[in-house]
Amino acid sequence: MDRHSQLDNGAVPAVRRRSRMTWRALGIVLTAFGFFVMSVLPAWAAENMRVTFVRHGQSAGNTSGNIDTSTPGPSLTPLGREQAQAVADKLGGQQL
Repeated sequence: MDRHSQLDNGAVPAVRRRSRMTWRALGIVLTAFGFFVMSVLPAWAAENMRVTFVRHGQSAGNTSGNIDTSTPGPSLTPLGREQAQAVADKLGGQQL
Protein backbone atom coordinates (compact mmCIF):
# COMPACT_ATOMS: atom_id res chain seq x y z
CA MET A 1 0.00 0.00 0.00
CA ASP A 2 1.44 3.39 -0.90
CA ARG A 3 1.59 6.39 1.36
CA HIS A 4 -1.37 8.25 -0.16
CA SER A 5 -3.79 5.36 0.11
CA GLN A 6 -3.13 5.16 3.86
CA LEU A 7 -4.90 8.48 4.41
CA ASP A 8 -8.41 7.66 5.43
CA ASN A 9 -10.16 11.02 5.01
CA GLY A 10 -8.40 12.47 1.94
CA ALA A 11 -6.24 14.81 4.02
CA VAL A 12 -3.14 16.25 2.40
CA PRO A 13 0.11 14.88 3.86
CA ALA A 14 2.03 17.33 6.05
CA VAL A 15 4.98 17.41 3.65
CA ARG A 16 2.81 18.50 0.71
CA ARG A 17 0.98 21.01 2.90
CA ARG A 18 4.31 22.50 4.06
CA SER A 19 5.56 22.66 0.47
CA ARG A 20 2.40 24.44 -0.63
CA MET A 21 2.72 26.93 2.23
CA THR A 22 6.38 27.54 1.33
CA TRP A 23 5.51 28.30 -2.29
CA ARG A 24 2.66 30.56 -1.22
CA ALA A 25 4.97 32.47 1.17
CA LEU A 26 7.59 32.78 -1.56
CA GLY A 27 4.97 34.14 -3.94
CA ILE A 28 3.86 36.72 -1.38
CA VAL A 29 7.45 37.82 -0.72
CA LEU A 30 8.23 38.11 -4.44
CA THR A 31 5.04 40.07 -5.07
CA ALA A 32 5.83 42.47 -2.23
CA PHE A 33 9.37 42.89 -3.55
CA GLY A 34 8.00 43.60 -7.04
CA PHE A 35 5.64 46.26 -5.67
CA PHE A 36 8.52 47.83 -3.75
CA VAL A 37 10.76 47.98 -6.82
CA MET A 38 7.96 49.37 -8.98
CA SER A 39 7.30 52.13 -6.44
CA VAL A 40 10.98 53.09 -6.12
CA LEU A 41 11.67 53.46 -9.86
CA PRO A 42 9.22 56.34 -10.52
CA ALA A 43 10.52 58.20 -7.47
CA TRP A 44 14.11 57.77 -8.69
CA ALA A 45 13.16 58.93 -12.18
CA ALA A 46 11.36 61.99 -10.86
CA GLU A 47 14.44 63.06 -8.92
CA ASN A 48 16.69 62.62 -11.96
CA MET A 49 14.44 64.11 -14.62
CA ARG A 50 14.72 67.54 -16.18
CA VAL A 51 11.87 69.07 -18.12
CA THR A 52 12.69 71.86 -20.57
CA PHE A 53 9.94 73.95 -22.10
CA VAL A 54 10.80 75.75 -25.32
CA ARG A 55 8.40 78.12 -27.00
CA HIS A 56 8.52 78.53 -30.74
CA GLY A 57 9.88 81.72 -32.27
CA GLN A 58 7.79 84.56 -33.59
CA SER A 59 5.44 83.46 -36.36
CA ALA A 60 3.32 85.22 -38.95
CA GLY A 61 0.29 84.34 -36.83
CA ASN A 62 1.80 86.10 -33.79
CA THR A 63 2.43 89.31 -35.67
CA SER A 64 -1.01 89.43 -37.30
CA GLY A 65 -2.82 88.79 -34.02
CA ASN A 66 -4.80 85.92 -35.51
CA ILE A 67 -4.85 82.39 -34.14
CA ASP A 68 -3.74 80.12 -36.96
CA THR A 69 -4.57 76.46 -36.32
CA SER A 70 -3.69 75.21 -39.78
CA THR A 71 -1.29 72.31 -40.16
CA PRO A 72 1.71 72.55 -40.06
CA GLY A 73 0.99 76.04 -38.75
CA PRO A 74 2.14 79.53 -39.70
CA SER A 75 5.69 80.01 -40.86
CA LEU A 76 8.28 81.79 -38.73
CA THR A 77 9.18 85.36 -39.42
CA PRO A 78 12.85 86.27 -39.93
CA LEU A 79 12.97 87.26 -36.22
CA GLY A 80 11.35 83.92 -35.33
CA ARG A 81 14.04 82.04 -37.27
CA GLU A 82 16.72 83.95 -35.36
CA GLN A 83 15.01 83.12 -32.06
CA ALA A 84 14.75 79.44 -32.97
CA GLN A 85 18.43 79.35 -33.95
CA ALA A 86 19.42 81.04 -30.69
CA VAL A 87 17.53 78.39 -28.68
CA ALA A 88 19.09 75.61 -30.75
CA ASP A 89 22.56 77.05 -30.13
CA LYS A 90 21.91 77.39 -26.39
CA LEU A 91 20.48 73.89 -25.96
CA GLY A 92 22.69 72.18 -28.53
CA GLY A 93 25.41 71.20 -26.04
CA GLN A 94 22.95 69.56 -23.64
CA GLN A 95 21.90 65.95 -23.98
CA LEU A 96 18.19 66.26 -24.69
